[in-house]
Amino acid sequence: MRKPRILGSARRRQAWCPGRESNPYALRRAADFKSAASTDFATRAHVGIIVPEVHQGEHSVQARRTSWPAKSPYSPLGGPDSPARRATEAPQSERLGGCTGTIILPILGRASDAARFHDNANTNMPTATTPRNDALAQAEPKAGEPRMPTFFIPHGGGPCFFMEWNPPGIWDGMETFLRGIATTLPQQPRAILMVSAHWQTTELSVTTAEAPDLLFDYHGFPKHTYELRYPAPGDPALAARVQSLLGKAGLVCHSDSAQGFDHGMFIPMLLMFPEAEIPVVQLSLRDDLDPAAHLEAGRALEPLRDEGVLIVGSGMSFHNMRAYGDARFGPVSDEFDAWLTQTCEAEPPQRTHKLARWDQAPRARLCHPLRADEHLLPLMVAAGAASSGLGRRVYSQRVMATTLSAFRFD
Repeated sequence: MRKPRILGSARRRQAWCPGRESNPYALRRAADFKSAASTDFATRAHVGIIVPEVHQGEHSVQARRTSWPAKSPYSPLGGPDSPARRATEAPQSERLGGCTGTIILPILGRASDAARFHDNANTNMPTATTPRNDALAQAEPKAGEPRMPTFFIPHGGGPCFFMEWNPPGIWDGMETFLRGIATTLPQQPRAILMVSAHWQTTELSVTTAEAPDLLFDYHGFPKHTYELRYPAPGDPALAARVQSLLGKAGLVCHSDSAQGFDHGMFIPMLLMFPEAEIPVVQLSLRDDLDPAAHLEAGRALEPLRDEGVLIVGSGMSFHNMRAYGDARFGPVSDEFDAWLTQTCEAEPPQRTHKLARWDQAPRARLCHPLRADEHLLPLMVAAGAASSGLGRRVYSQRVMATTLSAFRFD
């Protein structure tokens, strides 16, 4: 089994985020985890997650608790007789709580398609006795495959979806949105190219490991959040394809066989594709954070969309760490979000022009301070790969007194 890595010294962890005792958001769950062995921290991480009913037009996703195979080696619910799993079997329907917002989930196809995606997540997950289906990793692009959209998604705060939070329910809407993305796709992706705000290099780099480690690059959170697992395979062939496409565009891209999956990748992926069988490759950001260069990189990668590859930019549309929870920044984030939405939904030439100059937008540097704007840059890759496709906002919500949004490009 791959050994997860926890990044940062004790001094760095303290500087980054206070320990659980003084962190108001990281609540310890002594009652749940007090006497658990290390492997049990993962099995007790949830007592069931509610996916509320979300309506969009004629379609809806019904409220249900997630279900994990009893023998899954990385199930957070444990075996069939565990208290956590029994708790998930009780019928229950709950409304979204904790904060106001809108969930926009355009479900493509019939209601049965949504059910098929949900059933696949429950029945096709590799277990301790069932070997992983490597067909996805070996699959070749097929002529006439449906074109994949691209996404810019929020990945939340650290492992926020897998722990108690104060106040409770604050991340429920974002979690529901992320869990619903798979149902909006024309088909299951052959592979995923993830651009996370948490990996920056001097020049673009791409992961090439066949089985990347997890990098627990968050600090000061409950112990069980460092036991999460997401054993998705890498895809060296896709990594080589990414390098080739970027090279043809005159962009240098290095290979990195040691880099693992950071939390900007595996935290949202645990919700989007919990079965962890779709190969994933990560592409770094350039540490100059040049928006035009990242838009260009996205344009170079557009052909992947016709090869069954889902391109996902993982960051935050608002990312000022000092401003979260400060009500004075609500109107500030609203103004920037309105500009960002109008820009992403504009005609592609105008969209590209404005995104390349995003720092001239209203309140831009209050929402993304100078040299701390990496959480917006994955959007540039997603928008660049959209080429002539149109964008739209598919999620927006007030979280910790600020507005956060997600965008899809078709």
